[in-house]
Amino acid sequence: MNESQMQLVGMRDDAIDIVKGLAIMGIVLGHIGVTLPAFKLFHTGVLLYSMWHVAVFFVLSGFFLNDEKLKKPWSFTIGKVKSLYLKTLCFYIPAVLLHNILIKIGFYSVDVNYGGKKMVLYSGLDFVKKIIESVLLAGREPIVGPLWFAYVLFIALVGYSILSFFIGKFFKDEQYWIVKGLLCFALAMVSSILTQKYSLTLNRLSNSVAVMLLIFFGQLFNVRLRLSYKSGLFAIGAALLFFHEVVFHGGISLNNNAFNGVFHLLCGGVAATYMLLYMAKKIEHNFLGMILSLVGRHSFAIMALHLLSFKICTMLLNGCFGMSIPLAELIPGVGKEYVLAIPYLLIGTFVPVFVAWLFCKIKGCAILRKKEC
Repeated sequence: MNESQMQLVGMRDDAIDIVKGLAIMGIVLGHIGVTLPAFKLFHTGVLLYSMWHVAVFFVLSGFFLNDEKLKKPWSFTIGKVKSLYLKTLCFYIPAVLLHNILIKIGFYSVDVNYGGKKMVLYSGLDFVKKIIESVLLAGREPIVGPLWFAYVLFIALVGYSILSFFIGKFFKDEQYWIVKGLLCFALAMVSSILTQKYSLTLNRLSNSVAVMLLIFFGQLFNVRLRLSYKSGLFAIGAALLFFHEVVFHGGISLNNNAFNGVFHLLCGGVAATYMLLYMAKKIEHNFLGMILSLVGRHSFAIMALHLLSFKICTMLLNGCFGMSIPLAELIPGVGKEYVLAIPYLLIGTFVPVFVAWLFCKIKGCAILRKKEC
């Protein structure tokens, strides 16, 4: 392993995990339903999370992609099935199986509209249909709704691998990267135009095409160019581009493939990634950096479980402090009760971290016992 490769490995353990930690906490904060101040120049919520939190995750997903593996779509896809797809189903299918129980204990309500979905008790046939939908990347179980991210990432990575395979057949070296970048840009532009101008959107496909461009820049930055993310001037430039788009175009909703053109998307993803990594490098060895790095390492569990963790927080607040926050709501909707946002943010973040840590401990013990036998 050469020196530059060693630097890459170190980056993954520290600064990159810190940025993941910031991004996932931004997602949790966004789902708390806090009403942040809106100024004439910009909305605070756009600046704090909605412009960048999800887009940055997709950029980071390209940071360690190996082109030799990418150009073998079949084996690459099998690897992602094992590491991403099956892990997603491990959260999604239990959520489907628990659907009726969640209604009966009050975590869901037949009187609440969950993003256009009304809750009803499932029949045996309904359970079969919903599990099939989950397997086919089309599940919509509200309690694990944020896992749309994992489905889209899986589709985008497979698409990116197939694209890399075909481009690699005809182009080499610099031409390969240029052509791949141009094609990803063109596909994202077409996807954006169809969605924004003609309202033509294929759920979990249109946004997957846009995500491929973010993955490309992640791979370009960290694998091809091997940036160090230490340039203050580049960080200032990235921050200016980012703030410009915050002021003039507002937030990004990749779940709905909603962004104001490809440049807006790249500023929310690529520029923000460089800016955040530059700042993360400054704190990677102090206590705050270690906490954020821990959160980042368990970001998938937080993505899957934070809405369920909100229920725990609501029950604690109602039971211990006599509050009457509706338990059936997925998003607490604390509004301007900013103090209430703190326990939701902490519990929504660290309960999943504890669950993931406990699972790793149990799994590790089981492996150790198996080896001893």
